Amino acid sequence: MRFVLLLVLLASVAVVPTTAHALEWSDVYMYYRFDDTSGTVFADSGLNGNDATLYRFLRYSELPAIDASNVTVSVGAPFGAGTAIGTNPVGGVSHEVMIDVPSSVALPGAGDAFAVSFWLNVANWSSAWGSVATYKLNGLDWRIAMHNDTTVKGLLVWTGDADGSGDPVYAANCVTAGLVNNAFAHFVVQFEGTAGVSNVYINGASTADTGSSTTWWGNEREGFTVGGRVLSARNFTSLDAKLDDFAIIPGVVTSADVIRARDSGVAGSGLTTSLHYALDEASGGTIGDSSGNGLDGTLLGYDNTQTRQARGIDTAMVPGVHGTAAEFYSGWLDHAKILAPTNMPTLGEAFTVAFWLKVGAWDFEPAEKGVLFAQNFGTLSLVIGCEQACDGLIIRTGTAGASPATIDTASINTAGLTPDEFAHFAITVDALGHVSAMYLNGDLATDTNYAGWVFGNSDTVTLGARLRGTAITTLDCEMDDFAIVKGELSKAQIERIMELGLSACIPEPSMTVLLLTGLVVLGFRRRAGRWQQPLPCESSP
Repeated sequence: MRFVLLLVLLASVAVVPTTAHALEWSDVYMYYRFDDTSGTVFADSGLNGNDATLYRFLRYSELPAIDASNVTVSVGAPFGAGTAIGTNPVGGVSHEVMIDVPSSVALPGAGDAFAVSFWLNVANWSSAWGSVATYKLNGLDWRIAMHNDTTVKGLLVWTGDADGSGDPVYAANCVTAGLVNNAFAHFVVQFEGTAGVSNVYINGASTADTGSSTTWWGNEREGFTVGGRVLSARNFTSLDAKLDDFAIIPGVVTSADVIRARDSGVAGSGLTTSLHYALDEASGGTIGDSSGNGLDGTLLGYDNTQTRQARGIDTAMVPGVHGTAAEFYSGWLDHAKILAPTNMPTLGEAFTVAFWLKVGAWDFEPAEKGVLFAQNFGTLSLVIGCEQACDGLIIRTGTAGASPATIDTASINTAGLTPDEFAHFAITVDALGHVSAMYLNGDLATDTNYAGWVFGNSDTVTLGARLRGTAITTLDCEMDDFAIVKGELSKAQIERIMELGLSACIPEPSMTVLLLTGLVVLGFRRRAGRWQQPLPCESSP
């Protein structure tokens, strides 16, 4: 009797009947754990080998250092040499040149007073447009740029530190200041914490604020860039200019301080600095910091001719729900493509899509909509994306081919979810292609009846974006444990997948074989023990 009970127990472990339809690996069309650490593909953990190759532009952190000899300015610089920023030829190829400054607590933080001093030379002070310096570190966001708006015509400064009574925007007209085209001019910008931008000095003289309300977008993520901003994959908005003697000076400077910095350079002014780039380098990719804080910068060059290529997934991995997750960075136009789709969902077969997703704002404002999965392959088209017009996730199913016909659309309102936190989604589709149920964090969700994204290119399956013609529609998101499996899974199955991850809900083939082998061996020995007696040369067990 005990043996029978043991058989039942082992059999139950081997089969793992969580529902009437227990999942097996043969039920999995594709499954991405996103626990990869190297290579250019997100590996499919299922049996079909639907690995997804990651395509993207180089991330800012991956841009190669360039040699200063390509951009050294030896004529006209006020103190030694200077550096050309913005569009410059490097090795015969057009590059956007900028300086990456390392993060440090020695640099300004929220509430700090400090001044930024630099020399700048542009071809036309009236039309110059681009970033001089863009900063988002230590809880502080500030930007210095040139802008050609009629209310600016020169230097445009912004800070996020200003309170309700402070001045967040300061515009200084360089034309009325009498600056000469193609000649260096000296600037000092004074920031005073919650008071905002309190002064701008041009060639030693305090310059009036034009009162412009024009603003300038900064770095999308944390960082400090001189000569550009990291707004998106192909938008560094560098300023075509020559730069010299760039420094950050803690505290509030006086007019006398400004004059000394102008006449003697920052190094000869006696002023304390948090950062000082003399920009006298004639070679190498390092921009030396003489402040004593060791914040040497890196001279970077962005190749304007580069294309999206298969890139390493290592920089796309972030902490997830079950291990790590994949980050699809819309600004870099990230997407992963299944190059040879095998055994994908088709019309006539029911299936379920389940995944974890994290976005910055679940109402997808402003304009954060995009596509996270697209299939137009075999007999089925499927698009899953997000849309701010309905504050939620949207789904569309249809036939496949060059002109797919829509079968069904559905949507889930997500506006109540917590920003920057993962949420779990599951969508079941019946054999006719209709969305039969949707689940949000394990609970059945109501269809808000918003039409989904239109379908992508035929014979194409992508993660993180939809390819349609030559256009790409991306979604800035993090994704974990993405799976498509056969059948309309039950609520209990979906909850189990959400809690444990799909891989924990399906027994490994090796484990099943091992358990069943154990049953056979154990049963044989039990039966054999009833009649087999030890030989004389054997000892009894």
